[in-house]
Amino acid sequence: MSSATQSLLGKELKQNYIIYGLSVIFLAGVWLIHWQYFGFVPKDWAQILVVSIPVALAGAYGLQAFDLEENYRTRDFLLSRPLTVASIIWTKYLCGLVILLFFTILWLWALLPAAVRFPVFTDFQSFWGSAFLAMVILIYSTCFSAGVFIKGPKKLLFGIILNLLVLPWFFFCWLKLLSLFYFYPATMDYPVLAYMVVFVVTLGLMIVIIGFFQRLTQLFLQNTFFEMGKKSIIIYLSVIIFLPLLSWTSNAVWQPTICPFHSLWSSLFSSEEWFIASQGAEQPGGDMYALADYRGRIGLTRKNEKPSVIYQGEHTVNQLSQIVWAPDGKKIAFFENGRIKVMTLATRQLWPGPQGDIPFWSADANQMLIIKKISAKDPRDTAANFQIFLVDFLQGTGINLGSLAAAIDPLAWDSVHHNILFVDEDWQLLLMNMRDRKLQVLNLPIRRLSEKIFFKEIISPPLGRSVFRVAVFSFSPVLKKPLPYNVYLYDFDSRFNKVSYVSVLKGLSYLDLVISPTANNALAGVGKGIYRMIQMPAREGR
Repeated sequence: MSSATQSLLGKELKQNYIIYGLSVIFLAGVWLIHWQYFGFVPKDWAQILVVSIPVALAGAYGLQAFDLEENYRTRDFLLSRPLTVASIIWTKYLCGLVILLFFTILWLWALLPAAVRFPVFTDFQSFWGSAFLAMVILIYSTCFSAGVFIKGPKKLLFGIILNLLVLPWFFFCWLKLLSLFYFYPATMDYPVLAYMVVFVVTLGLMIVIIGFFQRLTQLFLQNTFFEMGKKSIIIYLSVIIFLPLLSWTSNAVWQPTICPFHSLWSSLFSSEEWFIASQGAEQPGGDMYALADYRGRIGLTRKNEKPSVIYQGEHTVNQLSQIVWAPDGKKIAFFENGRIKVMTLATRQLWPGPQGDIPFWSADANQMLIIKKISAKDPRDTAANFQIFLVDFLQGTGINLGSLAAAIDPLAWDSVHHNILFVDEDWQLLLMNMRDRKLQVLNLPIRRLSEKIFFKEIISPPLGRSVFRVAVFSFSPVLKKPLPYNVYLYDFDSRFNKVSYVSVLKGLSYLDLVISPTANNALAGVGKGIYRMIQMPAREGR
């Protein structure tokens, strides 16, 4: 730092000691009163003061930056010193900015300490403090330039107008670009890299807007705008116009089918509660999805929407599971804390059903088969025992249908033909008749005996149809864990007891896969509540 720059810095501190000193006295006074009386400032007022005081200081520091030079007629003297115009501007700018940030951080820590924390991607509210600091810096920067362009009381209005343009521009670009991190949760598997990218993006956006106004200020003071500034200003304006288009286009292209939030804007400024779904089911014959989140809540949604909570859960450590739609798409059943519960969607009426583990709807949606697992009495018996209950919603009755011994879990109920459907480890579809307990075995058309099955699912058809969609999830035994995995799809026509091969999805790593019973697509969960629609391969056989 040259001696001339040091002299200018000392002059800045000397000239502005009153406004800086009053800030210190005010901050210390409020903090001492707040500390002495154990929360003298209520939380709501603390939030108002936390925002309003730094914003007011940012505007005051920026607008008055050149006032003393004008009042004491020292601006021309400064310009005649062995300092470039750029060094004068940056010295005055950085002097006020450093002191402003120091006061702002202390102010946040004194009244709202929860806001002073490191941002965490899984909790977007943690970004509030960083976003507020960015806002204070931008307000100060625009007001700094406004104080040079306009003289007298009008510069306050001009500063407000500039900030009404700059702040929406910055937060629109910043939040849109930040949304891309949530659209691809895998980026958060490398937190150091993710934080570096976020820091570079934030810094880059601020450099663009601050550099633009600083360049305008320099050209204005030099009176060389029309001679020297056209090219640089055009470049800045091109970038300022291009960035919102780039961020908006990127979000439109990479927008997931289901997202845990409406927008990061509402998450940051209106405390929007996220819905981070972990499992789901598609409405038969409809366009809705029922999703459960990690907090045990249920939400309904359509494509390109955030789930709306319809059930808050029991707020226990046990998560919701086994979400099953009724074939008519008007009710959902689910397992929670040892019980099977049913909700009517039109009225949001909840039926706390009997104890059970697995619910199956009848084809007409008027009955439900509830399977309850019971431990085998003989420890040498590897087959699990299942207790079977039949609930009739029209009659309002429940019947105990006895027990069932099976080594694998039931996957579906064909109520028309009184069959319970299983898939075993030998790639066979098993049909057990509920009346005579006879077992029918159907080999799946494409059998990959070299692959290990780790999950099986049978999706019941919508009302009036008879084709069940069978999905077999498998992976190579060479792998230590089922990632990546393959999904083999089959159709089972219950009218003719015929199984046909549909297609296979290979090399998948999705955390959840919501398979449609009829459509040639599936909803794939990539993590953090993000779901994307994927297309099924064309049918390969029948």
